[in-house]
Amino acid sequence: MLYCGYAIQTKEKQMSSLHNDYLEQQEENRQEEAHQVSVIQEFGNLVLALGPNAVLSQIDQEAKDELKLALKGEW
Repeated sequence: MLYCGYAIQTKEKQMSSLHNDYLEQQEENRQEEAHQVSVIQEFGNLVLALGPNAVLSQIDQEAKDELKLALKGEW
C-alpha cells in the first residue's frame, strides 16, 4: 500500500515538473517574441532617424536581398 502512495506522489511530481517546464518554455517564448518586436520597432526608428540608405548600408547582403524581395512583392 505504501508503494502505491509513493508511486502516485512520484507521478504527481513528474507531472508538476512537466507543467513547470511547459510554463518556463511559454515564458521564454513570450520574452523572445517581445524582444523581436522591440528589435523590429528599433529598426524602424533607425530607418526614420538615419534614413533607409544609411541603415541598409549596414545590413548584410542576404538580409538586403530578403528585404528587396519582400518589398517588390508587397509594394
